[in-house]
Amino acid sequence: MKIFGYNIERTKAVKDGGSGSNQLFSTLLSMLNSGMPIQKIANLNDTIDKGYLYNHIVYSVVNRIAGSCSGVPWSYFVEKRSGAKARYNRAIQNKAIDDAIYIKQTQYEQEWQGDIYNILESPNRNGEDFNDIVQQLIMYYEITGNAYLYGIRRNGREGALISLHVAPANLVTIKFNNFLNPVDGYIFDGFNPNEVIPRENMMHIKTFNPTVNYSGSWLYGLSPIMASQDLLALSNAGIKAQINSYANYGARGLLMPKPSDTLTETEADSVRGKWQEKQRMENFGDIMVVGKSLDWTPIGLSPVDLDIIESQKMTLRDICRIYSVPAMLMGDSETSTYNNVKEARKALVTDAALPVMEKLKSGFNRFIVSENDKGFIDYDLQTFIELQDDLDKLATTLNTMGWLTINEKRTKSFLNEIDLPILNEVLIPMGVMPASQFSSEPLNPDMNDNVDEM
Repeated sequence: MKIFGYNIERTKAVKDGGSGSNQLFSTLLSMLNSGMPIQKIANLNDTIDKGYLYNHIVYSVVNRIAGSCSGVPWSYFVEKRSGAKARYNRAIQNKAIDDAIYIKQTQYEQEWQGDIYNILESPNRNGEDFNDIVQQLIMYYEITGNAYLYGIRRNGREGALISLHVAPANLVTIKFNNFLNPVDGYIFDGFNPNEVIPRENMMHIKTFNPTVNYSGSWLYGLSPIMASQDLLALSNAGIKAQINSYANYGARGLLMPKPSDTLTETEADSVRGKWQEKQRMENFGDIMVVGKSLDWTPIGLSPVDLDIIESQKMTLRDICRIYSVPAMLMGDSETSTYNNVKEARKALVTDAALPVMEKLKSGFNRFIVSENDKGFIDYDLQTFIELQDDLDKLATTLNTMGWLTINEKRTKSFLNEIDLPILNEVLIPMGVMPASQFSSEPLNPDMNDNVDEM
Protein backbone atom coordinates (compact mmCIF):
# COMPACT_ATOMS: atom_id res chain seq x y z
CA MET A 1 0.00 0.00 0.00
CA LYS A 2 1.15 3.57 -0.68
CA ILE A 3 0.44 6.64 1.45
CA PHE A 4 1.88 10.06 0.63
CA GLY A 5 3.65 8.34 -2.27
CA TYR A 6 5.61 5.89 -0.11
CA ASN A 7 5.29 2.18 0.56
CA ILE A 8 4.03 1.28 4.03
CA GLU A 9 5.01 -2.11 5.41
CA ARG A 10 2.53 -4.37 7.08
CA THR A 11 2.87 -5.09 10.79
CA LYS A 12 2.18 -8.17 12.80
CA ALA A 13 0.51 -8.16 16.19
CA VAL A 14 2.99 -8.58 19.02
CA LYS A 15 1.74 -10.41 22.03
CA ASP A 16 3.74 -9.19 25.03
CA GLY A 17 2.32 -11.05 27.92
CA GLY A 18 3.38 -10.69 31.57
CA SER A 19 3.50 -13.26 34.30
CA GLY A 20 0.83 -14.68 36.56
CA SER A 21 -2.53 -12.91 36.57
CA ASN A 22 -1.24 -10.12 34.32
CA GLN A 23 -0.37 -12.63 31.64
CA LEU A 24 -3.81 -14.25 31.91
CA PHE A 25 -5.54 -10.86 31.82
CA SER A 26 -3.51 -9.77 28.83
CA THR A 27 -4.19 -13.05 27.05
CA LEU A 28 -7.94 -12.75 27.59
CA LEU A 29 -8.00 -9.19 26.28
CA SER A 30 -5.89 -10.19 23.31
CA MET A 31 -8.33 -12.97 22.46
CA LEU A 32 -11.24 -10.53 22.59
CA ASN A 33 -9.88 -7.41 20.90
CA SER A 34 -6.44 -8.05 19.42
CA GLY A 35 -6.05 -6.77 15.90
CA MET A 36 -9.37 -4.91 15.99
CA PRO A 37 -9.70 -1.25 15.00
CA ILE A 38 -10.78 0.80 18.00
CA GLN A 39 -14.09 2.59 17.66
CA LYS A 40 -13.77 6.33 18.24
CA ILE A 41 -15.66 7.79 21.18
CA ALA A 42 -17.18 10.54 19.08
CA ASN A 43 -17.79 11.25 15.44
CA LEU A 44 -14.82 13.53 14.81
CA ASN A 45 -16.22 14.72 11.49
CA ASP A 46 -19.31 15.90 13.35
CA THR A 47 -17.10 17.45 16.06
CA ILE A 48 -15.11 19.38 13.46
CA ASP A 49 -18.22 20.53 11.60
CA LYS A 50 -20.45 21.60 14.49
CA GLY A 51 -17.72 22.57 16.93
CA TYR A 52 -15.27 24.39 14.67
CA LEU A 53 -16.50 25.08 11.15
CA TYR A 54 -19.97 26.26 12.14
CA ASN A 55 -19.29 27.92 15.48
CA HIS A 56 -17.47 31.22 15.37
CA ILE A 57 -16.53 31.12 19.06
CA VAL A 58 -14.59 27.84 18.91
CA TYR A 59 -13.13 28.85 15.55
CA SER A 60 -11.82 32.12 16.98
CA VAL A 61 -10.49 30.62 20.23
CA VAL A 62 -8.65 27.74 18.55
CA ASN A 63 -7.17 30.01 15.91
CA ARG A 64 -6.02 32.42 18.63
CA ILE A 65 -4.09 29.62 20.35
CA ALA A 66 -2.56 28.34 17.12
CA GLY A 67 -1.76 31.87 15.98
CA SER A 68 0.13 32.65 19.17
CA CYS A 69 2.46 29.74 18.35
CA SER A 70 3.07 30.70 14.74
CA GLY A 71 6.54 31.73 13.71
CA VAL A 72 8.21 30.16 16.74
CA PRO A 73 11.44 28.50 15.54
CA TRP A 74 12.26 24.91 16.49
CA SER A 75 15.84 23.68 16.75
CA TYR A 76 17.91 20.72 17.86
CA PHE A 77 20.06 21.31 20.96
CA VAL A 78 22.86 19.25 22.50
CA GLU A 79 23.65 19.32 26.24
CA LYS A 80 26.88 20.99 27.34
CA ARG A 81 26.27 20.16 31.02
CA SER A 82 24.88 16.96 32.46
CA GLY A 83 21.38 17.31 33.94
CA ALA A 84 20.56 20.45 31.96
CA LYS A 85 17.50 18.87 30.38
CA ALA A 86 15.93 18.05 33.75
CA ARG A 87 16.61 21.57 35.06
CA TYR A 88 15.17 23.13 31.93
CA ASN A 89 11.97 21.07 32.02
CA ARG A 90 11.52 21.84 35.71
CA ALA A 91 11.80 25.57 35.00
CA ILE A 92 9.17 25.30 32.23
CA GLN A 93 6.78 23.39 34.49
CA ASN A 94 7.14 26.05 37.17
CA LYS A 95 6.60 28.81 34.55
CA ALA A 96 10.02 30.24 35.45
CA ILE A 97 10.55 31.50 31.91
CA ASP A 98 13.69 33.55 32.61
CA ASP A 99 15.35 30.57 34.32
CA ALA A 100 14.43 28.29 31.40
CA ILE A 101 15.94 30.67 28.84
CA TYR A 102 19.07 31.09 30.98
CA ILE A 103 19.57 27.31 31.23
CA LYS A 104 19.20 26.84 27.49
CA GLN A 105 21.57 29.71 26.72
CA THR A 106 24.31 28.51 29.05
CA GLN A 107 23.98 24.74 29.14
CA TYR A 108 23.06 23.84 25.56
CA GLU A 109 24.38 24.49 22.11
CA GLN A 110 22.40 24.40 18.87
CA GLU A 111 23.19 21.72 16.29
CA TRP A 112 23.43 22.93 12.71
CA GLN A 113 23.83 19.65 10.84
CA GLY A 114 22.67 16.04 10.79
CA ASP A 115 19.41 14.16 10.14
CA ILE A 116 17.42 15.89 12.86
CA TYR A 117 18.50 19.34 11.72
CA ASN A 118 17.57 18.44 8.15
CA ILE A 119 14.07 17.19 9.04
CA LEU A 120 13.37 20.37 11.02
CA GLU A 121 14.56 22.54 8.14
CA SER A 122 12.67 20.63 5.43
CA PRO A 123 10.06 18.19 6.81
CA ASN A 124 8.66 17.06 3.43
CA ARG A 125 8.57 17.68 -0.30
CA ASN A 126 5.17 19.42 -0.23
CA GLY A 127 6.59 22.86 0.43
CA GLU A 128 5.65 22.84 4.13
CA ASP A 129 8.03 24.13 6.77
CA PHE A 130 8.13 22.82 10.33
CA ASN A 131 5.93 25.64 11.59
CA ASP A 132 3.19 24.61 9.16
CA ILE A 133 3.36 21.12 10.66
CA VAL A 134 3.21 22.52 14.20
CA GLN A 135 0.18 24.69 13.51
CA GLN A 136 -1.76 21.84 11.90
CA LEU A 137 -1.00 19.57 14.85
CA ILE A 138 -2.14 22.24 17.31
CA MET A 139 -5.40 22.75 15.44
CA TYR A 140 -6.24 19.04 15.38
CA TYR A 141 -5.21 18.67 19.01
CA GLU A 142 -7.38 21.55 20.23
CA ILE A 143 -10.39 20.54 18.13
CA THR A 144 -10.38 16.74 18.35
CA GLY A 145 -8.13 16.01 21.32
CA ASN A 146 -5.79 14.06 19.00
CA ALA A 147 -2.88 14.94 16.70
CA TYR A 148 -1.05 12.48 14.46
CA LEU A 149 2.27 12.94 12.66
CA TYR A 150 3.23 10.33 10.08
CA GLY A 151 6.94 9.80 9.43
CA ILE A 152 8.83 8.02 6.68
CA ARG A 153 12.13 6.46 7.76
CA ARG A 154 15.21 5.86 5.67
CA ASN A 155 15.64 2.16 6.54
CA GLY A 156 12.28 0.82 7.62
CA ARG A 157 11.37 1.22 11.27
CA GLU A 158 14.84 1.81 12.64
CA GLY A 159 16.19 4.46 10.29
CA ALA A 160 16.22 8.22 10.65
CA LEU A 161 13.14 10.17 9.62
CA ILE A 162 13.36 11.72 6.17
CA SER A 163 9.81 13.05 5.74
CA LEU A 164 6.98 14.21 8.03
CA HIS A 165 3.25 14.57 7.24
CA VAL A 166 0.30 15.56 9.41
CA ALA A 167 -2.34 12.81 9.37
CA PRO A 168 -5.92 14.17 9.75
CA ALA A 169 -7.19 13.13 13.16
CA ASN A 170 -10.65 12.29 11.81
CA LEU A 171 -9.17 9.80 9.32
CA VAL A 172 -6.91 7.83 11.68
CA THR A 173 -7.99 4.73 13.56
CA ILE A 174 -5.92 3.00 16.24
CA LYS A 175 -5.52 -0.78 15.98
CA PHE A 176 -5.70 -2.46 19.37
CA ASN A 177 -3.19 -5.08 20.57
CA ASN A 178 -3.67 -5.77 24.27
CA PHE A 179 -4.07 -3.92 27.54
CA LEU A 180 -0.39 -4.00 28.48
CA ASN A 181 0.86 -3.17 24.99
CA PRO A 182 -2.21 -1.49 23.58
CA VAL A 183 -1.24 0.04 20.20
CA ASP A 184 -0.69 -2.45 17.39
CA GLY A 185 -0.52 0.24 14.73
CA TYR A 186 -2.58 2.88 12.93
CA ILE A 187 -4.98 2.74 10.00
CA PHE A 188 -6.16 5.45 7.63
CA ASP A 189 -9.96 5.21 7.38
CA GLY A 190 -11.07 4.21 3.91
CA PHE A 191 -7.97 2.16 3.15
CA ASN A 192 -7.55 -1.59 3.34
CA PRO A 193 -7.97 -2.44 7.06
CA ASN A 194 -5.23 -5.04 6.78
CA GLU A 195 -2.67 -2.37 5.92
CA VAL A 196 -1.23 -0.99 9.13
CA ILE A 197 1.14 1.89 9.77
CA PRO A 198 3.68 0.76 12.37
CA ARG A 199 3.84 2.53 15.71
CA GLU A 200 7.40 3.60 14.91
CA ASN A 201 6.10 5.59 11.95
CA MET A 202 3.36 7.53 13.73
CA MET A 203 3.49 10.14 16.49
CA HIS A 204 0.26 10.47 18.47
CA ILE A 205 -0.35 13.10 21.13
CA LYS A 206 -3.69 13.32 22.88
CA THR A 207 -5.59 14.86 25.73
CA PHE A 208 -6.33 12.82 28.84
CA ASN A 209 -9.12 10.26 28.52
CA PRO A 210 -10.32 8.58 31.76
CA THR A 211 -12.79 6.20 30.06
CA VAL A 212 -10.61 3.08 30.32
CA ASN A 213 -12.37 -0.02 29.01
CA TYR A 214 -11.67 -3.35 27.35
CA SER A 215 -12.23 -2.00 23.85
CA GLY A 216 -9.27 0.37 23.96
CA SER A 217 -11.29 3.54 23.26
CA TRP A 218 -9.31 5.29 26.01
CA LEU A 219 -6.37 5.41 23.60
CA TYR A 220 -8.07 8.32 21.86
CA GLY A 221 -7.94 11.76 23.41
CA LEU A 222 -11.13 13.56 24.41
CA SER A 223 -11.97 16.65 22.42
CA PRO A 224 -12.41 19.79 24.55
CA ILE A 225 -15.47 20.42 22.41
CA MET A 226 -17.09 17.31 23.93
CA ALA A 227 -17.05 19.04 27.31
CA SER A 228 -18.97 21.95 25.82
CA GLN A 229 -21.26 20.19 23.36
CA ASP A 230 -24.41 21.36 25.17
CA LEU A 231 -23.10 24.92 25.18
CA LEU A 232 -22.32 24.70 21.50
CA ALA A 233 -25.76 23.27 20.75
CA LEU A 234 -27.31 26.22 22.58
CA SER A 235 -24.99 28.66 20.83
CA ASN A 236 -25.71 27.25 17.38
CA ALA A 237 -29.45 27.23 18.11
CA GLY A 238 -29.26 30.86 19.22
CA ILE A 239 -27.45 31.85 16.04
CA LYS A 240 -30.09 30.11 13.92
CA ALA A 241 -32.87 31.80 15.89
CA GLN A 242 -31.23 35.15 15.30
CA ILE A 243 -30.89 34.43 11.58
CA ASN A 244 -34.55 33.43 11.43
CA SER A 245 -35.52 36.58 13.27
CA TYR A 246 -33.60 38.81 10.89
CA ALA A 247 -34.91 36.92 7.88
CA ASN A 248 -38.47 37.56 9.07
CA TYR A 249 -39.51 33.91 9.09
CA GLY A 250 -43.02 33.79 10.41
CA ALA A 251 -45.36 36.59 11.47
CA ARG A 252 -43.69 39.33 13.51
CA GLY A 253 -46.90 41.11 14.43
CA LEU A 254 -50.50 41.98 13.63
CA LEU A 255 -51.90 44.85 11.57
CA MET A 256 -55.41 45.33 12.93
CA PRO A 257 -58.04 47.88 11.90
CA LYS A 258 -59.28 50.25 14.54
CA PRO A 259 -62.82 49.78 15.81
CA SER A 260 -63.99 52.65 13.64
CA ASP A 261 -62.71 51.01 10.49
CA THR A 262 -62.91 47.63 8.83
CA LEU A 263 -60.99 45.73 6.14
CA THR A 264 -62.43 43.61 3.42
CA GLU A 265 -60.61 40.41 2.46
CA THR A 266 -59.27 42.09 -0.67
CA GLU A 267 -58.04 45.10 1.32
CA ALA A 268 -56.40 42.79 3.89
CA ASP A 269 -54.59 40.91 1.12
CA SER A 270 -53.44 44.21 -0.35
CA VAL A 271 -52.05 45.44 3.02
CA ARG A 272 -50.31 42.11 3.56
CA GLY A 273 -48.68 42.25 0.12
CA LYS A 274 -47.51 45.83 0.60
CA TRP A 275 -46.11 44.95 4.05
CA GLN A 276 -44.18 41.96 2.74
CA GLU A 277 -42.86 44.00 -0.16
CA LYS A 278 -41.53 46.75 2.11
CA GLN A 279 -39.86 44.21 4.45
CA ARG A 280 -37.34 43.23 1.75
CA MET A 281 -33.75 44.37 2.16
CA GLU A 282 -33.74 46.46 -1.04
CA ASN A 283 -36.70 48.49 0.26
CA PHE A 284 -35.14 49.26 3.64
CA GLY A 285 -36.25 52.74 4.80
CA ASP A 286 -39.17 53.04 2.37
CA ILE A 287 -42.57 54.30 3.50
CA MET A 288 -45.68 52.15 3.19
CA VAL A 289 -48.99 53.88 2.64
CA VAL A 290 -52.31 52.22 3.42
CA GLY A 291 -55.72 53.74 3.13
CA LYS A 292 -57.02 52.56 6.47
CA SER A 293 -56.36 53.31 10.11
CA LEU A 294 -54.43 50.34 11.45
CA ASP A 295 -52.80 49.38 14.76
CA TRP A 296 -49.56 47.41 14.94
CA THR A 297 -49.28 44.68 17.58
CA PRO A 298 -45.90 42.89 17.70
CA ILE A 299 -46.04 39.18 18.46
CA GLY A 300 -42.46 38.12 17.59
CA LEU A 301 -39.45 38.24 19.89
CA SER A 302 -36.27 40.16 19.15
CA PRO A 303 -32.81 38.71 19.72
CA VAL A 304 -32.70 40.75 22.94
CA ASP A 305 -36.06 39.35 24.02
CA LEU A 306 -34.79 35.85 23.37
CA ASP A 307 -31.58 36.55 25.40
CA ILE A 308 -29.56 35.44 22.39
CA ILE A 309 -26.92 38.13 22.86
CA GLU A 310 -26.47 37.39 26.56
CA SER A 311 -26.41 33.66 25.87
CA GLN A 312 -23.61 34.15 23.30
CA LYS A 313 -21.60 36.09 25.88
CA MET A 314 -21.94 33.27 28.40
CA THR A 315 -20.98 30.70 25.78
CA LEU A 316 -17.91 32.74 24.86
CA ARG A 317 -16.78 32.87 28.47
CA ASP A 318 -17.34 29.16 28.99
CA ILE A 319 -15.47 28.17 25.81
CA CYS A 320 -12.60 30.47 26.74
CA ARG A 321 -12.51 28.90 30.20
CA ILE A 322 -12.31 25.40 28.70
CA TYR A 323 -9.41 26.41 26.45
CA SER A 324 -7.68 28.60 29.10
CA VAL A 325 -7.91 31.63 26.84
CA PRO A 326 -8.67 35.01 28.49
CA ALA A 327 -12.14 36.04 27.37
CA MET A 328 -10.87 39.62 27.34
CA LEU A 329 -8.86 38.82 24.20
CA MET A 330 -11.99 37.53 22.49
CA GLY A 331 -13.94 40.75 22.93
CA ASP A 332 -15.40 40.27 26.42
CA SER A 333 -14.21 43.03 28.74
CA GLU A 334 -17.12 42.95 31.17
CA THR A 335 -15.83 40.19 33.44
CA SER A 336 -12.10 40.49 32.83
CA THR A 337 -9.81 39.63 35.72
CA TYR A 338 -6.78 41.19 33.99
CA ASN A 339 -5.65 44.75 34.51
CA ASN A 340 -4.65 45.26 30.91
CA VAL A 341 -4.34 43.56 27.55
CA LYS A 342 -0.64 42.81 28.14
CA GLU A 343 -1.44 40.62 31.12
CA ALA A 344 -4.17 38.83 29.18
CA ARG A 345 -1.83 38.13 26.25
CA LYS A 346 0.80 36.78 28.62
CA ALA A 347 -1.83 34.51 30.19
CA LEU A 348 -2.74 33.27 26.71
CA VAL A 349 0.87 32.21 26.16
CA THR A 350 1.57 30.72 29.60
CA ASP A 351 -1.81 29.01 30.13
CA ALA A 352 -2.87 28.00 26.60
CA ALA A 353 0.03 28.11 24.13
CA LEU A 354 2.95 26.80 26.18
CA PRO A 355 1.14 23.66 27.48
CA VAL A 356 0.37 22.46 23.94
CA MET A 357 3.87 23.44 22.76
CA GLU A 358 5.33 21.37 25.60
CA LYS A 359 3.07 18.48 24.59
CA LEU A 360 4.38 18.71 21.03
CA LYS A 361 7.96 19.00 22.23
CA SER A 362 7.65 15.78 24.22
CA GLY A 363 6.11 14.04 21.21
CA PHE A 364 8.82 15.27 18.83
CA ASN A 365 11.59 14.11 21.15
CA ARG A 366 10.06 10.64 21.47
CA PHE A 367 9.36 10.35 17.77
CA ILE A 368 12.19 12.17 15.98
CA VAL A 369 15.08 11.87 18.46
CA SER A 370 16.42 8.33 18.87
CA GLU A 371 17.86 6.87 22.07
CA ASN A 372 21.37 7.23 20.66
CA ASP A 373 21.01 10.97 20.11
CA LYS A 374 22.41 13.17 22.89
CA GLY A 375 20.28 16.23 22.32
CA PHE A 376 16.64 17.27 22.20
CA ILE A 377 14.25 19.32 20.08
CA ASP A 378 12.95 22.56 21.53
CA TYR A 379 11.32 25.86 20.55
CA ASP A 380 12.61 29.39 21.17
CA LEU A 381 10.82 30.96 24.12
CA GLN A 382 12.24 34.40 23.36
CA THR A 383 10.07 34.74 20.26
CA PHE A 384 7.00 35.09 22.47
CA ILE A 385 6.87 38.88 22.72
CA GLU A 386 4.28 38.51 25.48
CA LEU A 387 7.10 37.33 27.77
CA GLN A 388 9.34 40.36 27.16
CA ASP A 389 8.12 42.09 30.31
CA ASP A 390 9.63 39.25 32.32
CA LEU A 391 12.92 39.78 30.54
CA ASP A 392 12.80 43.55 31.24
CA LYS A 393 12.17 42.90 34.93
CA LEU A 394 15.08 40.47 34.90
CA ALA A 395 17.41 43.13 33.48
CA THR A 396 16.34 45.61 36.17
CA THR A 397 16.96 43.03 38.88
CA LEU A 398 20.38 42.11 37.49
CA ASN A 399 21.48 45.74 37.68
CA THR A 400 21.08 45.59 41.46
CA MET A 401 23.19 42.43 41.84
CA GLY A 402 26.66 43.76 42.53
CA TRP A 403 27.99 40.31 43.36
CA LEU A 404 27.69 39.18 39.71
CA THR A 405 30.22 39.87 36.99
CA ILE A 406 29.18 41.74 33.85
CA ASN A 407 29.52 38.57 31.78
CA GLU A 408 27.34 36.68 34.25
CA LYS A 409 24.72 39.41 33.91
CA ARG A 410 25.01 39.25 30.11
CA THR A 411 24.53 35.49 30.14
CA LYS A 412 21.45 35.76 32.36
CA SER A 413 20.13 38.40 29.95
CA PHE A 414 20.59 35.88 27.11
CA LEU A 415 23.51 37.79 25.56
CA ASN A 416 26.87 36.34 24.58
CA GLU A 417 29.85 36.82 26.87
CA ILE A 418 32.57 39.30 25.88
CA ASP A 419 36.12 37.99 26.02
CA LEU A 420 37.61 40.67 28.26
CA PRO A 421 39.18 39.71 31.62
CA ILE A 422 37.76 42.76 33.38
CA LEU A 423 34.20 41.63 32.56
CA ASN A 424 34.73 38.41 34.53
CA GLU A 425 35.51 40.29 37.75
CA VAL A 426 33.11 41.42 40.46
CA LEU A 427 32.74 45.20 40.54
CA ILE A 428 32.48 47.20 43.72
CA PRO A 429 29.12 48.97 43.43
CA MET A 430 30.16 52.36 44.82
CA GLY A 431 33.35 52.87 42.84
CA VAL A 432 32.44 50.62 39.93
CA MET A 433 36.08 49.47 39.91
CA PRO A 434 37.49 45.99 39.53
CA ALA A 435 38.31 44.56 42.95
CA SER A 436 41.73 43.43 41.66
CA GLN A 437 42.83 47.06 41.30
CA PHE A 438 42.66 47.60 45.03
CA SER A 439 45.97 47.09 46.86
CA SER A 440 46.24 44.40 49.46
CA GLU A 441 48.34 46.83 51.58
CA PRO A 442 46.53 48.84 54.27
CA LEU A 443 45.51 52.31 53.21
CA ASN A 444 47.57 53.85 56.10
CA PRO A 445 50.70 51.78 56.83
CA ASP A 446 51.53 53.88 59.94
CA MET A 447 48.27 52.77 61.46
CA ASN A 448 49.48 49.18 61.82
CA ASP A 449 52.77 50.35 63.30
CA ASN A 450 50.93 52.32 65.94
CA VAL A 451 48.77 49.35 66.74
CA ASP A 452 51.85 47.13 67.22
CA GLU A 453 53.47 49.63 69.54
CA MET A 454 50.39 49.70 71.70
